Parts: sequence; C-alpha cells; structure tokens
Amino acid sequence: MLYRNCEGIVLLIVIQFVFTVACDISYEVGKTIRIHPICDKNTEFLILIHSAPGNEELRETLRSTWLHLPDNFRHVFIIGKSEKYKEFITKEAETDQDLLLGNFEDTYRNLTLKHLAGYRYAVNFCSEVKYIIKTDDDVFLDTFQIKSF
Repeated sequence: MLYRNCEGIVLLIVIQFVFTVACDISYEVGKTIRIHPICDKNTEFLILIHSAPGNEELRETLRSTWLHLPDNFRHVFIIGKSEKYKEFITKEAETDQDLLLGNFEDTYRNLTLKHLAGYRYAVNFCSEVKYIIKTDDDVFLDTFQIKSF
C-alpha cells in the first residue's frame, strides 16, 4: 500500500482503494480531446489538478511555472461541462492537450465526480504510476521537493 505522510499532511494518495471505487462508478468521464499526458512505463508521478472552466489564467500560470516537469511526471487538469466556456475550453483542450473534460456540470456539488473522473483517468491511462498527487489550480506545488519524501 502506497501512503506517505509528512507532519500529518497526506501528500500522496493510495490508488488501490480508488481503483475499486472508480470501477463501480456508473457515469461516463466523457470525451477527451487528444489528451497528451498519457503515462508510459517511465512515469512515476501523475498530478491531477482540479480546475474550473473559467480559470484559464490559473491554468496558464501553472503551465508557465511549476508544470515544467521532468519526463517522469505527467499532469492533467480536470474540469466539468460549462455552456458559458464551452468554445474556449474546446480550443484550450486542442491547444494544450492537458484537459480532462468530465461529462458532468462543473459545480461545487459535483466535486466528487470530478475527483473520481481523475482517478478513472489514472486507472485507464496511467495504471502503472507509483504516485498520484491531487491538487487544485490555485496551489503552487514544490515539485523539486517531491522526490525527497
């Protein structure tokens, strides 16, 4: 069982537990437009980033800062449906190729679906990663320190 704890803060999430939960979910994650960060055998870390459809500036900030990662890292932004941002999200997904588009309305009430969509992605496309890190688009993650844990 993979589990890391540093001064009471859970840093890395156990994938074995989530695999069972994700396999029993009855919703569809939806289509992903040419998503690039599919993991390979050398991928150790998958970073699942919750984001809101209108947070394009935050996503771009992350892409231009701490998401410049070594080859053994992959990241994906997870967002739900939004009629207001539909065209922009489609264009961003085609351009940046790092959006997982969930088949549910992007609301606070659907955060559980967003979370499970990320784990379903991990199980289906990154099942051999050693660690999954879940974060939000308003968090700065010190990726240089992760390997020291």
